[in-house]
Amino acid sequence: MEILCIGLNHETAPVAVRERLALTGDSLQETLQWLKGQPGVQEALVLSTCNRVELYLVTEQEAGQVDPIIRQYFTDRFGLEEDAIRRVSLAGVEASWAPTETKARLTKRINDWWDAGE
Repeated sequence: MEILCIGLNHETAPVAVRERLALTGDSLQETLQWLKGQPGVQEALVLSTCNRVELYLVTEQEAGQVDPIIRQYFTDRFGLEEDAIRRVSLAGVEASWAPTETKARLTKRINDWWDAGE
């Protein structure tokens, strides 16, 4: 079993690319259904904010087998350059920690914003 994180964020892609990949409503549901329908994908989670789009997958296949399929979907579906989606590609322990690190960064920003308002 592999845990993967594939996506892009504010550090790896300009706003124009992130806007094209923003997943909401129907595009979010369509992407989740597509991900869950891929061979070997057991679980899928999409994190889509103004600063990032990340896909977290639990798969029976190795990262090297799943990565190209996911990148191809996004290049075809959203007209992105292949290297745009390759920017964040983590597997195993790194991928499992990514949501925790994202939450920690968001919490810090909210706390900083709150403190600045006092």
